[in-house]
Amino acid sequence: MTIESHEGSSFWEVVETLNAPTASGRLEALRSVAGRPPLAARTEEVNNHVHTTFSFSPYSPTAAVWAAREAGLSTVGIVDHDTAAGASEFRQAGELLGFPTTTGFEIRVSMSDTALGTRRYNSPDSEGVAYILCHGLPHSSLGQAEALLEPVRQSRERRNLRMVAHLNDLLSSSGISQVSYEKDVRPLSEAEQGGTVTERHIMYALAKVVSSEVGRGPALVRFLESNM
Repeated sequence: MTIESHEGSSFWEVVETLNAPTASGRLEALRSVAGRPPLAARTEEVNNHVHTTFSFSPYSPTAAVWAAREAGLSTVGIVDHDTAAGASEFRQAGELLGFPTTTGFEIRVSMSDTALGTRRYNSPDSEGVAYILCHGLPHSSLGQAEALLEPVRQSRERRNLRMVAHLNDLLSSSGISQVSYEKDVRPLSEAEQGGTVTERHIMYALAKVVSSEVGRGPALVRFLESNM
């Protein structure tokens, strides 16, 4: 199935152009479609909890704003995990489209050493852990937000390395190549531009390594059942 977009291009073909490697390239691509009427009429629907490629998503900040307009939303907000690095591009994309945007970020907070440490919040499999949003972040405060979040990303990076090491322990007797954090995981992210590397990037890298060596379909299922 394809979602038809403008002038015969499918929705995902346009998204691909808006997922260019650089922010300047993405915004330039947006200019080429900005004047076209959106697929859906604007409604009162709002989504101010949107992730982008700066944490984990198939949408760059530019593509996310465009897709929100195409869906008929009245406004859209970026809240990537542990980073506000995509917020400036997000805002610029909104300005190009004449589309309202808001900016913020999301962090995971442990309350294990407090009186709230035994409760469950919005992380269903964890006690004393909650996902907290900082929203309505003014553009003038993006630098302060990044200064606050940089140590959080560094801590996450150390956790990621431990996770990959544990994953490679599981793979060690399977005959499958080890997952390289630098070669397989980080390139899937926007880490070089201040984005976050998440556990989803690690799992995506694992999937690419395993499927490239085992293949897909029944062979992959057999491998997972026998080795993982």
